[in-house]
Amino acid sequence: MSPNRATKISRSGDSFASSKAFGFQVRAGFSVLALAICVGSAHAVRREQMKSMPDTVLPVLRESREVAATRAADRIEVAVSLRPLRQEALEAFCDAVSDRRSPQYRRFLSPDQVGTRFGASASQQSAVIKYLKSKGLTITLAAPNRMAILASGTVGQVASAFNTTIKEFVGPAADRSGEIRFRANTTPIQVPNNISSYVIDVSGVETYTRPKARNTTTLTPPLVRALYNAKPIYNALFQGQGRTIGISSWDGFRLTDAASYISQYNLPTPIGGATSNIQVIAIDGGSGSGAPSGEGDLDIQMVLGMAPLANIIIYDGGAGLLNVLTREATDNKADIITESYGWNLSVPGANAAHNQHLAMTAQGITYMCASGDFGTDFGGFDYPNYDPEVLMVGGTVATVNDTTGARVQEVGWSGSGGGWSLVNASFNVLPAWQVGNGVPTSINKRLVPDISVHADGSGAGGYFIFNQGSLISISGTSASSPTFAGGLGLVEQKLLSLGRLPTFGAKNRLGRIQNVIYQQNGRSDVYLDITSGANGTLPNGQSSTCTPGWDFVTGFGVIDFDKFCDSFASSFGVDVPPTSATTVQGTYQDGDLNSILDEDGDDFILDSYMIDNTGNPVSGNAKPSAQVASMSSDFTVDLSSGTLSDLKAEITGSCSVSGVSGQVFGYNWSTGNYELATSFGLYTSQKTVKVNISKSKFSKFVDGSGNIRLLIRGISAVRGISGKVPPQFELSFDKIELKASFSN
Repeated sequence: MSPNRATKISRSGDSFASSKAFGFQVRAGFSVLALAICVGSAHAVRREQMKSMPDTVLPVLRESREVAATRAADRIEVAVSLRPLRQEALEAFCDAVSDRRSPQYRRFLSPDQVGTRFGASASQQSAVIKYLKSKGLTITLAAPNRMAILASGTVGQVASAFNTTIKEFVGPAADRSGEIRFRANTTPIQVPNNISSYVIDVSGVETYTRPKARNTTTLTPPLVRALYNAKPIYNALFQGQGRTIGISSWDGFRLTDAASYISQYNLPTPIGGATSNIQVIAIDGGSGSGAPSGEGDLDIQMVLGMAPLANIIIYDGGAGLLNVLTREATDNKADIITESYGWNLSVPGANAAHNQHLAMTAQGITYMCASGDFGTDFGGFDYPNYDPEVLMVGGTVATVNDTTGARVQEVGWSGSGGGWSLVNASFNVLPAWQVGNGVPTSINKRLVPDISVHADGSGAGGYFIFNQGSLISISGTSASSPTFAGGLGLVEQKLLSLGRLPTFGAKNRLGRIQNVIYQQNGRSDVYLDITSGANGTLPNGQSSTCTPGWDFVTGFGVIDFDKFCDSFASSFGVDVPPTSATTVQGTYQDGDLNSILDEDGDDFILDSYMIDNTGNPVSGNAKPSAQVASMSSDFTVDLSSGTLSDLKAEITGSCSVSGVSGQVFGYNWSTGNYELATSFGLYTSQKTVKVNISKSKFSKFVDGSGNIRLLIRGISAVRGISGKVPPQFELSFDKIELKASFSN
């Protein structure tokens, strides 16, 4: 593990080099140093048949030495991650709930619903809990998403539970910056055979894996709001009220410094006074009371600078990542969460973290993280850079008018974390939503960053903050991520006030906004494309430079928050699949609802029959009128998405003979009759046609719950005075779908 992402803290003109010690990275460039707990060892003889978990012994032990006495009575909190029963379904749901074109868009779930639909079974979770309790461990949290269990116990109890020996070591730091003291198991972690298939990771036993904290103008809150055009929203008194922003933190901080920052920049305060809107939740002992290196204070103050009246929850982690993520997903309180750390995780550990991020996406939480401060060199601290559920925020260097905040120049920062990770995790692939101008299609990895914000300056630092009672300047993408989080809080608040952030499911949230950002594809009214700057060499040997469109330095560039808010007022489309397929006229031959959901050659097939002038099948001496075959399908559009502004039917199918006309009828919910909506051509080879349903018909064809019923018919009439009867035909439909557009 190599050094990475160091930046500077300047105090009274001095620069302090960062200390990078543990297996985590603070993405502002300074390290969070925490004392390892003095621990003991124990090894119990087991009766259970045990199975070893892979990658649970630290390779660094080969270079380390055991030190001091072990203390079996010291306490440890562990996170036991469970395997979701429906992993692929969870990932598919996260894609659907984040896609404006999907009928599931923003239909967020509660943690309990995530667990019921996708997590481990209740019996599996109970079996793991029962085992942990049998070994004397205390269950501190059984996550309702059924993907993690937090438990605590003494070193002796934990060692016995996982059939290992725990000792204390001194060895080389993860970034080779010196030696550190840490706790670790000396043999693989084991779990009983009967629960081994349920468990994917156990974290917290060792303390070596820790996060690492990741201008020419030094910016103040007013300058930042002006630079990224959050000022019109802020000045309209949307200042974060009612929004909750979480901060994932593993550093010391002082709320007295936050109060000084509020006073320095005359920020508004809630009725309870300065910092009364900040809640601290300590996890596994927390780190907040420790030495404040600057990262903790930076995160808090950057959020306050943009959204001073938001509710802020600091998830104050002691060491482990999984404990914090599990608590955040379980609480389901934060609408937006920002993190400024990089992690060096094993693949099982990354999988466990990814599952918690999937749960938060399903719940509508927007999670973002600083992309790093060492350009294309992640130095092993590359999680969550390769997690598609996390918005990665890179860095720029902005020069502004120091009175108005107007942009003079903005270029890509050389330290902006960008590129891709080579970690072989199953989810580290190019997401389906990550497409757009400039995005490579030949690299099947999660590519970063997605978006950027001012991060660094030349000598003076990127932002002013208070740290240990003094006003200092500080740089790094660790400032970019919380700044973006605060700005997004203002956007959500304004959208909510305008009725553009309706309740879908559990919460009023934007959710995983990566989809929206890439669908907007760098549109020039919302994003400023940064085309100057570079940040290193990519894993394929190519130089990483700013280019038109998306790039590995700044993503799609920097955002205009007010225009981004306005962009949600424009129309957007939703694909609406049918929920039924019913033969109305003709003779059914083959197929069902599944036949018309996808264009796959599995058709819904009807044979025509002859009808008379009344529309009934010809019988007796009745005079034939036409050959017909028809089917009906039901659809439901979500009217809470906005105002239905356009409706089209997309029909893929064919007819066995030429000369047959296609017709679409809508069901009038008031009269109980079908009315002709439009006509279309049918072809002897399969083709897709789009037909428009007039807006004037919406009041008839769409009921108050958004239900729509369409009848699709093929008809060939008896010809003229000759009375020539047309031939029978076969009508096939491969896919039928509605395209609904909404405006807010």
